[in-house]
Amino acid sequence: MKQVTLFFYIIVLSIISCTDASAMSKSKVRHNAHFLTDRMAHELRLSRGQYDDIYEINYDFINDIRYVVDDAMRGYAWALDRYYEALDYRNDDLRWVLNRDQYRRFMRMEHFYRPIYVQHGKWVFRVHIRYHNHSHFYFHKPHHYRSYAGSHCHAKRGDRYHYKNRYKHTTYSSSDYRTSRREVYSSNRRSDFGITETRPGSERSSTGRSSGRSSSDRSSSGNSSDRTSSGRSSSSRSSSSSSSERKPSTSTRSSSTREATKSTSVRSTEQSGRSERSSSSRSSSRRSSDND
Repeated sequence: MKQVTLFFYIIVLSIISCTDASAMSKSKVRHNAHFLTDRMAHELRLSRGQYDDIYEINYDFINDIRYVVDDAMRGYAWALDRYYEALDYRNDDLRWVLNRDQYRRFMRMEHFYRPIYVQHGKWVFRVHIRYHNHSHFYFHKPHHYRSYAGSHCHAKRGDRYHYKNRYKHTTYSSSDYRTSRREVYSSNRRSDFGITETRPGSERSSTGRSSGRSSSDRSSSGNSSDRTSSGRSSSSRSSSSSSSERKPSTSTRSSSTREATKSTSVRSTEQSGRSERSSSSRSSSRRSSDND
């Protein structure tokens, strides 16, 4: 009987903790964000303001990764990149809420710092394995538990930090919190998802960006070649028009030359005719004198 009870308890535990991203509703996102934040408040001794802000940060993280974590678990490189990018956004925002000592302790707690990993072919929250009673909470729900919908999300705001300078305490300033750093990225993927090698040709996001750049490059080169060819055509047309404009002047000069030649030849003919007439008159004069 005890074995049967334990068996059903394990099944119920796996159903609760092994949350499928495609089936995670917004209410489930809120519940998981609340549970994770409640345990962080319990272990890190958060203030009420920190509690409310960290609920928002955890909500944004879980809401962002719920559509990619299944593909990350299957070894798709683009999904793994998206997951660890979202995790770095979350951990970056937490730097501005937690003080330096709290953040150092946070980084040493794997169930908070890298909250998701794969167990028996399913992805789970590490905090669900550490705390078995998922219906118990140490603190009340945040005041905006149902109303908050991601308006402070770091991924949507770019480099604008909503939580920056909200607290007067000293913040953690090092950049070694990033889980996607080159020196730790492979070990994090192996520890969290059991991934040693990603699927071949699964870098969909980077391929899309590069192909987008290539198409824009091709478009710009095509436009430049069009402009070049049109420029050449226009220059050719202008050259043709210039040459056609020059041709009449050349033909005019040629006709002028021909007319000058004709006039010269006419003058030469007239002069030769006059000389012949004068020589013939002199000859007739001589003949008449001889007869006398």
